[in-house]
Amino acid sequence: MSYVVAMETESPRTDCSRCKELDAKVSELAAEVKRLSKLVEAKTRTGKRSAAPHRLGPGRKKPEGEHLKPGRPVGHEPASKPTPEKIDRIVEVPVIPCPDCHCELENVVVHSQYQSELPRIVPIVTEFRVPVGNCPCCMKRVQATHPEQTSQALGAANHVLGPNAIAVAAELKYSLGMPFRKISRFFRSTFDLSFSPGGIVRATQSLATKSKGLISVLKLQIANRDVVHADETGWWLKGKNCYLHCFCTPDIVLFKVGDRTNQTAIGILGPHFSGTVVCDGYRGYDYFHTARCNSHPMHRISEMLDSKIGVAEDLLAIRELLSKGIALSKDRDTIPSIEYANKIWDHQNSFHQWIASHIEDKCEATSRLACHLRDYEIEFTKHLHDRQIPPTNNYAEQTLRTAVLLRKVGCCNRSEKGVAAFETLTSLFATFIKRGADFKDWIQERIIGFGPKYLPKLLLPDKFLTQIQLN
Repeated sequence: MSYVVAMETESPRTDCSRCKELDAKVSELAAEVKRLSKLVEAKTRTGKRSAAPHRLGPGRKKPEGEHLKPGRPVGHEPASKPTPEKIDRIVEVPVIPCPDCHCELENVVVHSQYQSELPRIVPIVTEFRVPVGNCPCCMKRVQATHPEQTSQALGAANHVLGPNAIAVAAELKYSLGMPFRKISRFFRSTFDLSFSPGGIVRATQSLATKSKGLISVLKLQIANRDVVHADETGWWLKGKNCYLHCFCTPDIVLFKVGDRTNQTAIGILGPHFSGTVVCDGYRGYDYFHTARCNSHPMHRISEMLDSKIGVAEDLLAIRELLSKGIALSKDRDTIPSIEYANKIWDHQNSFHQWIASHIEDKCEATSRLACHLRDYEIEFTKHLHDRQIPPTNNYAEQTLRTAVLLRKVGCCNRSEKGVAAFETLTSLFATFIKRGADFKDWIQERIIGFGPKYLPKLLLPDKFLTQIQLN
């Protein structure tokens, strides 16, 4: 039996106009897929980079004619260092002859140059001869103490850091972001103090425990503020993902490591906080009255434009509208009140009309953006009505930047004691800086000396006459 296999031969293609149109469309789509693949790859690679991204992309750099001239404006006040009030020694520099002619100089005028130098730091080692005995009645062990002691440890742990050394170590770690191992090496090379990183860790943790009373007072104060700025960033605790929350005002900074729920904010601000929380789009703050950042949706729109998602004209319209709202808020003092109120009315109407016309947009990303703006329509325009509320969340983001740098260097925390010390000391260093004080001075008063310890006066409200004793 024989089989016959019929083969269908492909008919020759004709150069019709429809085929040319489809080929051109396929080429266009292939180029678009290639461009989007590169964009996705770049976004993925950027998310995994340890270094910060470039400030401006290749196509977003300013033209040469738009670059500002470096330096301060012409005619500005001099910014040189003032003449030192205290001069420890004076060195007379001898007059030298001309190096070329070897002649004596004439019309000699003496000028002054000041040089500030660090003296060689020699540690002061103090031996405390501590008597220890037993009570003849109850046989209880009794150990004497001295006001200058920072620890009661004896035996193998009888060599401890002094109050100034603990204060410097705490500032290097929790304000400047230096790891404990580098602090140990810095102490050894600069101060000739040989202490292990673990010993410095325990000293700072003990300091944090003694400073918890200050955090409680700051929580009471921030709960009564009219406006609180909040932001959060990723964090790690024992290798698990957490979030570092920042709550700040012009004179208070509080850091707290917690989860993504609103319980962290409630724990800091209290369940009855009646002020306004200036924040980004994080829904965990919906428990409070909020004012939303206008810059975040503008960045979101820019990313959509770069990815060619949605109709460019619609996205540019809402981005320009948000930008005009920010500019209007900044110019409120230069506009008559009636005219300013009319501009607010026009801005809110335009904002509402854009949202209503794009809720059911064909582009899913544009529709989601419109839904987000609708959910917080009032919150996005609060800055126009209250001058205490800024249009963006930049203040909290800038305050949080210090903690972000600490995360890059120190890789967050590995224990509950470590995160408690971080929250307490980082918050206090930042708060003291905002109030124009030095936290190190208070550290030395807190950890040495007998008698009751009191809250620093700079942390108390004005005209507060009563002292608050710490435990």
